[in-house]
Amino acid sequence: MSTDFIPNHDNNPEDYNPKKQRINYIKGSPEAVTKTIYGLYALGYGSLSDWSPLQPTGIPGQVISFASKSSTWR
Repeated sequence: MSTDFIPNHDNNPEDYNPKKQRINYIKGSPEAVTKTIYGLYALGYGSLSDWSPLQPTGIPGQVISFASKSSTWR
């Protein structure tokens, strides 16, 4: 289990900087998460493709979506 979250820096080692990476997430009902992602996009906070597909959280009716961006992302 602990090996599930070991970063793989071989994918893009020149882009990796742990001090500049930021993970954002939105958790809630599928409708609320989708509306929030579209609302953030409308405000210029990243693009729609920056967000992961909705994933179940294990709580009925609740999903989560993640975006990992550099600190230059608004």
